[in-house]
Amino acid sequence: MKNLKIPLVSLLKVLLITLVLSPAAVLSFTSTKVKLHEAASLPCYQTCTGLVTWAHKDDILAQCDQTSCQSEEGFQMSHDEYLKGNLSLTITEADFSKRKWYTCKCDGEGICDVSLRLEPFSYPLSVHVGESLILDLPIPDDVEVTVKKTDGPTTFSLCKIEGHKAWCESGYKQRVSVSSNLRLKEVKNDDGGIYIIRDIKNDEVIGMYTVTVNGTKRDVSDVEGTPPGHTGSVAATLAAVLGALLVVAILVIILLFVKNQKLKKCLEHAPVGMQQVQQQEQQEEQVKHEPEAVLHIAVMETEDGQEIIEQIKIQQDEADPLLETDSPVNPPSATEEPPLSVPVSESCSQYSDSQTRVFN
Repeated sequence: MKNLKIPLVSLLKVLLITLVLSPAAVLSFTSTKVKLHEAASLPCYQTCTGLVTWAHKDDILAQCDQTSCQSEEGFQMSHDEYLKGNLSLTITEADFSKRKWYTCKCDGEGICDVSLRLEPFSYPLSVHVGESLILDLPIPDDVEVTVKKTDGPTTFSLCKIEGHKAWCESGYKQRVSVSSNLRLKEVKNDDGGIYIIRDIKNDEVIGMYTVTVNGTKRDVSDVEGTPPGHTGSVAATLAAVLGALLVVAILVIILLFVKNQKLKKCLEHAPVGMQQVQQQEQQEEQVKHEPEAVLHIAVMETEDGQEIIEQIKIQQDEADPLLETDSPVNPPSATEEPPLSVPVSESCSQYSDSQTRVFN
């Protein structure tokens, strides 16, 4: 019997050493903690020449082999690092829905288990008396909101949400409503303090709001509290509206510029210019106002003067044969005037009315 015990002990030692040194048997447990919405790296360093997979339960999130890597949206693996023995998984943006255990396997054998955790967020809020305070709840269920008053060491449970049902402190039931957030109506001065959000299932504080209450009212209905990374929607909307108005203004300016250029071009090629019209009008005005020639010669008023005038007329008639022609010469009618506006080309037809008004 003694001789049989020695080989059995030796065999157990060999088996134990084999299990310890075998890569498939080495399973590491660790956790990674990052801030909300930051990238997270789940570490795993092992040499694996076969297929490497990262999964949560039965959901495969990423995998690599000797040729390439594939991953689901929000998860990444590096093929170059895989060939070097770095099998780490990267989560591009960590949030509370990704707080899970993740398992890395080499050819179906678990080699790494990593838990993703998030650092508690801290968000300050300032409200006025009479307003409503709205606290965002990062997880929809199994959450508790506790309050630590500013004016004392008292800490109490404000509301607890389990099974999508809320149980709130009796003194706050009339003022508190819970959905995807917690709303506290008609804020009072003594409602200031630290509001702590706790994950009941994991017994973990996930965030807190430091609320300051101002003693005066204002014309604002609600003040919302959201974790970092959830703000900025109002600014984005305002920027979009201003951008649209700027585009419309630029288009209007371009349209007016094009029309102005076309009008200038039509006016340059017009048959009658403004300067010619003005000169013609000035000449007509001068003709109308010229005084008639009046002879103030005393001799012409005598009988001898009258005889002299008759003799001059007879001599002029004899010397001018054109006055004896039978064909009458019709002088141009004083009422006929050359037109001041002429038809414009088709390209300038849209400006014809305005030109006619200017020239007439």
